[in-house]
Amino acid sequence: MVKLLKFPSLVQEKIVKMMIFMEIFELSHTSKRARNMLKSLRIQAEQLYYEFNKGTYEIWLNFYGETDYGRTIVDKFGMIVKDSRKRKNVEHQVKIESLNRTLTAIGSHEQLLPFEFFEKQTNHILSFFKVKETNVLYRHGKKFGLQNFFFWKNSQRYQKVQMQAWSDQKLTLSKCQLAFLLEEVDTKEMILEVGLEPKHTYQYPKQESSKIEKLQILNSSWVCFEELLAMDNKEVICVAQYSQNFRTANVLLKSWIQGNNVKLEEFQYTKFAVSKLAQSDRDAIFFGTNATPTLFTYEQLVTRGIYDLNSGAMDIRREKDGMLATVKLGLDNMRVVIWHQKHLKAIGQ
Repeated sequence: MVKLLKFPSLVQEKIVKMMIFMEIFELSHTSKRARNMLKSLRIQAEQLYYEFNKGTYEIWLNFYGETDYGRTIVDKFGMIVKDSRKRKNVEHQVKIESLNRTLTAIGSHEQLLPFEFFEKQTNHILSFFKVKETNVLYRHGKKFGLQNFFFWKNSQRYQKVQMQAWSDQKLTLSKCQLAFLLEEVDTKEMILEVGLEPKHTYQYPKQESSKIEKLQILNSSWVCFEELLAMDNKEVICVAQYSQNFRTANVLLKSWIQGNNVKLEEFQYTKFAVSKLAQSDRDAIFFGTNATPTLFTYEQLVTRGIYDLNSGAMDIRREKDGMLATVKLGLDNMRVVIWHQKHLKAIGQ
């Protein structure tokens, strides 16, 4: 290890990249110089998973590489901190695992609560890793103070934050927790598979842009569709619920025409049976929008990811700023792309 620290930084980087994560983790605990060396390298970790469940806190890092089977996981690392309290003493057990080997479970009696210990060790690990994508597997949400989780301080580093229950369980949040996720968390993409507590409604912020570029809502039971697009995300994907139908799609189109969403480039309303709609119901989706058959060519629409034109596409325009959007109905979804100046310039208009 001493020789490694004496090598030039480029040599150190090559050597560290040849190490498995368990070796890197152990190296980080040998000395302050070793930790600083690792921090300067900022090693890439593609995926980070947090999981919280009944006093068990877990963090998992996945490392990808090229193999004979394509790009896949070549190493992974996990730390599990389990809260096991006996009388007034705080005892928490720590287990370190990877694809290659497992460290013996460690019984820790530090003067830290289990979650505090988990935070300390997680911050240590993330100090020398650059994380591309983050997923939060969050079970039994009422047991934790969601807004106080330490990792939100680092969310600007991440590409994706995903809130979902484990397996077939359901995750229900309070309106304050939901507001925190939608208005405070700074991430490029957020996927929400959450419900809202009964008799609670989410109050959408007025004239305030969200910090989330791409928002995916997998459970839209709490969504107010008249106000959803006013949050002004860059892209919105919303999954329909059983009680929603073509009228909801019409509400979304009208809300775009009336709204102040200057950043929005695309939104999708998915998993509602467009193919089973009567023609009158398909027409009702465009009621009050002054929609006309699109004037864009197939080649121009392809630049926005629209390929299948068997069922046609429609253009709608809003008077406020003259912005134009193209609406494409698929078998089970409605997709809307908004033509900003950069998109028109790309197709020569």
